[in-house]
Amino acid sequence: MRILVPLALLALLPACTSSNQDKAPDDTAPDDTAPPAAGTVALGERCPLLERIGEITIWESGPDAYLGGKVYDRADAWYGPPELANSSCAYHRFSTLSCGTCDAGEVCGYSGECEPEKRAITDAVLEVSVNGVAQTYVADPTTGDLYGTVGLASDLYTLTLSFAGQRIEVPELGLARGVTHLTVGAEGDSMAPGALTATWTPPAEGGRVSTLVPINHHAAGPTFMRCDVDAAVGRFDADAAMLEPLAVVTGLEFQSVDHTQNAAAYTALGCVDVRLGVQMYVGVDWADE
Repeated sequence: MRILVPLALLALLPACTSSNQDKAPDDTAPDDTAPPAAGTVALGERCPLLERIGEITIWESGPDAYLGGKVYDRADAWYGPPELANSSCAYHRFSTLSCGTCDAGEVCGYSGECEPEKRAITDAVLEVSVNGVAQTYVADPTTGDLYGTVGLASDLYTLTLSFAGQRIEVPELGLARGVTHLTVGAEGDSMAPGALTATWTPPAEGGRVSTLVPINHHAAGPTFMRCDVDAAVGRFDADAAMLEPLAVVTGLEFQSVDHTQNAAAYTALGCVDVRLGVQMYVGVDWADE
């Protein structure tokens, strides 16, 4: 169940963590009959992949925290419903060759038709308030990238993002601090991984735990697997059929697991993912190695 927050109420909310509800990864359209109205924030949630137009992240690194982000004018035309999915992971496969040749300014869409290429929004301005002290970050005028150091990793953050006539206000969120006893194991090896399972001790602070595994970089292309669960679940399970197509050329490229506090901010152009936490780099315990 979403917690939808009208902008008028945001200033009244205390610091937030995500709910402990277990659910499938939100890689398809929401179950609701209509998406949340523009100007609402779903606390503890991620944007549905097909509606996502951007992401703002704040990652802990030592005593500091680092901001990164980017917003586009539309959702990515490469993304469609997952080919395979279970309660924690979803596998997406798509070839950009299905359309033939597209004109300049177009890309091959999941629909099989040439669609307008997404464009980075270069007028984005992000204000981050830490303990009542505001810092302003302006998007790079060429790339649209937002980046910089943001206060201390132990602080609470209030974000206000403005772009292309849209305005997002996210109430105080703390950074998720990482899970303990994290292990990742697979049935096979990096070339034939089989099924993969990650387990951890559920943290008291809640949040979400996720990973993104792209197809091997030698193959490239918009084929990937994403796992995303409530941190209280304590595990995610990726099926062998989701991983085998990714483990080509030099093998599976599994790198990290993220623990984050989340907000999905809806605008008239689409949804912006807000994620605050830590990236935990972890190796895979291969059964055959």
